[in-house]
Amino acid sequence: MKQEIASLWAKGLVLAALGTGLTSCQSIRSFNVSLRIRMFQGKLDMDGFMEPCAKLSFVGADSVVCRTYELPAWDICPPPGTLRVDGHYEPCPPPGWFSARDDFDDPSESITNGQSRAHLEAYRFFGLPLEIDPGEGYVEYDLEVRATSLHRAHLVRDRILEQVHLGPTGFRERIPGVYEVHHLLHGQLVGREVLFTLFDTHALEEFDLILNGVAGYRDIDDLAQLHRNDWHMASVGVDLADLDWGIIPGVEYTNQYQLEVKRVGSNPELLAGEWVYTP
Repeated sequence: MKQEIASLWAKGLVLAALGTGLTSCQSIRSFNVSLRIRMFQGKLDMDGFMEPCAKLSFVGADSVVCRTYELPAWDICPPPGTLRVDGHYEPCPPPGWFSARDDFDDPSESITNGQSRAHLEAYRFFGLPLEIDPGEGYVEYDLEVRATSLHRAHLVRDRILEQVHLGPTGFRERIPGVYEVHHLLHGQLVGREVLFTLFDTHALEEFDLILNGVAGYRDIDDLAQLHRNDWHMASVGVDLADLDWGIIPGVEYTNQYQLEVKRVGSNPELLAGEWVYTP
């Protein structure tokens, strides 16, 4: 069975359509060239990261288990019942230090509202679902937040994600802070269509999706774009009938895509690949 790395966006498209979780042994997904997470046979691989270590939080129905991993890290086994993986870069622990941590608390945080620091640290956060409920929708993210502490950066991240979970109706209030969006996506099954919304602080000026060999399947004119409280939202629908999917055991389902996007003030980005799924 062949396995190809595709962009996080395209795999989210297929997975949302199928309503399947990433714990499927044939699932693979990644963020982008510089920051990549792959899921294969129920295990996570992390490579291409720009920092030496990252902390992952395995979020389930009842508990959160955190571990620090030196990068690249291979064959990471999420605990049973994990629904979502969140993470951020952090300094590597000293040699011999046991990497398990109970939570993301920052015990050094001592700043009050009346205090400030001249220097803001950059914190890179990322996350993806391991189980997808297409009716409830899901969020994938890669954000960089600048703040005076990890604790404060988490607060900004959480406020952003709360709004993203609302889909196209989100960001009806401003989110204060200093942050940069690398990837921010909400997906939800609506009838016989998968509705995707891309969020950014910059507008899209180019969008060209080729899906399963159909050139111009979706372009910039097909997007419903909104601008609200300094955020740009671009929504696009994909009909389930245009995807190769099914639940027959042993049958190989394949979807191919090529997506070119350009944000105002940025260079064009080209994402291309193939997703193969065998129930």
